[in-house]
Amino acid sequence: MVREAIRGARPPTRPLDNELPAALDRDSSPETAAVHQALDQLAPGHRAVVVLHLYAGYSVSDTAAALNIPLETARSRLRVARDRLRHLLAEEG
Repeated sequence: MVREAIRGARPPTRPLDNELPAALDRDSSPETAAVHQALDQLAPGHRAVVVLHLYAGYSVSDTAAALNIPLETARSRLRVARDRLRHLLAEEG
């Protein structure tokens, strides 16, 4: 699951989840495609935190545990990644 988050191939689901929400479908809308394109531009560590926390719904502490990083590192990466995504998506718009 963590490898998939880092690769960004598709957001992982929790073990009991059977389907991804429709909003995560890469072909669902131009806006979603832009988000995925922006995600692909993030560093692997930042992308993994975003995918696990925002897409898969893990808490920040669970995300840190899954990635085997300190909690504050996960928070920092999430903050940096969100800022970078905002910047990348603003350029798209």
